[in-house]
Amino acid sequence: MRKFLLFSLVLVVFFSSLYFTQLGDKETVITGKDISNNAQEMSEPVTNLNITPIFNEENEDGKYSYSFLVASSFFDDGGERLSHSEFKGELTFFPDFTDSSKWYSLAQSISLNNEGNPEPVSEALPFITYYRDNVFSDTDLLGLPSDNPLSAFSFLLSQLSYQSNAELQLLSVSGERWYRFSEAKDSVVRRYLMDHEPQSELVEMGLLGEQDDWQLNVDSKGYPLSVSALNSRQFGNEQGRFTLEQAVTFKRINKAIAFDLAMFADGANQGLLMAEKAAPSRKIDASFTFDEALKTLKGQYDEALAVEVGFYLLDNFTVEEMIALLEDKPHFASLLVYALQKTQAPEAEVAMVEMIGAEGIDQQNEHRLLISLGRFGNSSQFGLDSLKALAADKESHLQNTALLSVGSVGKYTEHMSASVNDILRENLESGENVGMTLLAVKNSASDELLAKAEQYLTSDDEGTQAAAIKLFASKPEYQDTLVNGLVGKPSAKLFDTFARQLNGQDIELAAHNRQRLTQLYSAIDHPVVKKRLEQVLFPDEDDTMLADEF
Repeated sequence: MRKFLLFSLVLVVFFSSLYFTQLGDKETVITGKDISNNAQEMSEPVTNLNITPIFNEENEDGKYSYSFLVASSFFDDGGERLSHSEFKGELTFFPDFTDSSKWYSLAQSISLNNEGNPEPVSEALPFITYYRDNVFSDTDLLGLPSDNPLSAFSFLLSQLSYQSNAELQLLSVSGERWYRFSEAKDSVVRRYLMDHEPQSELVEMGLLGEQDDWQLNVDSKGYPLSVSALNSRQFGNEQGRFTLEQAVTFKRINKAIAFDLAMFADGANQGLLMAEKAAPSRKIDASFTFDEALKTLKGQYDEALAVEVGFYLLDNFTVEEMIALLEDKPHFASLLVYALQKTQAPEAEVAMVEMIGAEGIDQQNEHRLLISLGRFGNSSQFGLDSLKALAADKESHLQNTALLSVGSVGKYTEHMSASVNDILRENLESGENVGMTLLAVKNSASDELLAKAEQYLTSDDEGTQAAAIKLFASKPEYQDTLVNGLVGKPSAKLFDTFARQLNGQDIELAAHNRQRLTQLYSAIDHPVVKKRLEQVLFPDEDDTMLADEF
């Protein structure tokens, strides 16, 4: 069983495509502490071959459309958001001409984003459902694989159902629950009676409480115009307390759309996969073991196989077991960390964070994990905050690597760039660990902080100035300031840094700066400085640098 934090961030993505309700226009407003639904039994007549009017009598073609948005966020005990995802699209219904309880449904413009990164899902999904006595049931997703996030539509429709003055068992976020519904004028309110929840990871995570706030709008006939909902669940165990919030809106829209009944054929959705990733060269199974996969991957670069290894780790090892594996297989340790990184899965990020500082892990593997967190490519606020905390810990042997990885997050996870810049700006303004912060700015590949950092090209601290040279060496517009700092303080360390940067990145010197350095070369006697100036002015070496500073 994966640990609490490992599973918790997955909920943000998973439930964002699993917890649905609806929203819309104006008219009567109904509020309740759970779901409210005042939809009445269909009574409009069949008017054409494929469709009959539903809900809105103004829809002449009988179709009825909604836009929906599910925004899910995960918060720590202090209320700071750790992760965020959004699931949205449009949904249109029309009933069958021979059986008005059979509703053809088409979801379109579907998108699922985790921390601003799009997850690969189909943009459209046809399916069939039945609406009898105000209850949706027998939803047929036409062969859609059960692990596809679009299977959420079954859950959505169950939340639109009610029975007057009768108990009804509905699917909730964590299982099935019994509700009793009561009607009062324009409203229908349900009351929770009892749980029928299976033993699951939610139970093991320690569900402490839940709050539901719902608001339903209906039109003059009592059919839904809009529903908005906010569900909040609190979890807690020895690792702390966390809150999962899901804000859901569903709104009636006018949408012209043509339906083709051929799209509702049996098995029409069998080919819709959860992700559009390249298949690994080999699958890990009884005939191709995990150890064999590691040996294969070590001998040849295969990104798809690396992803396969990473997910195998997540599915079959706890955090403690992953640590033991890193220690037991030192020749594969770097490869194992890389495999976790390449999954770009939220649970992989959490596992990597948990391993850092855990009992039994050595420092080299901690540094590997930190570097991979920086280059993760799908970093969440949780991952960035974890790096930030380590980067601020002056007593930690991981401080500098963590700070460099904060910068790398800005480069490899584009939507986190602004947050990374904020962290690095704070460091520069406070004067904390300025040299390493400048290298983190370099790793971020962002130009936003360059104006603030330019002053350090003439810093009194040699280490800080050397870091500034690394940051600005490839920036022609700052070359004059850089050379001013070098000429004003001819240091072996500074010229060594400058020479490596220019030769390693094939940087051109402006003519007037080349002249100034040539004059210095003729005037100076320091052997190391003179040698480095030769490499700058008369390059005959190729000394390469890493793209990221570590």
